[in-house]
Amino acid sequence: MITFLQFLTINYLSDLHFFFVYRRFHIVTG
Repeated sequence: MITFLQFLTINYLSDLHFFFVYRRFHIVTG
């Protein structure tokens, strides 16, 4: 069972990962 803090950390990291992938995708496509 994960704690609330771990849940927030996982959400934050996944959002950060998505943000970088999103930016990279836009840089590639112009």
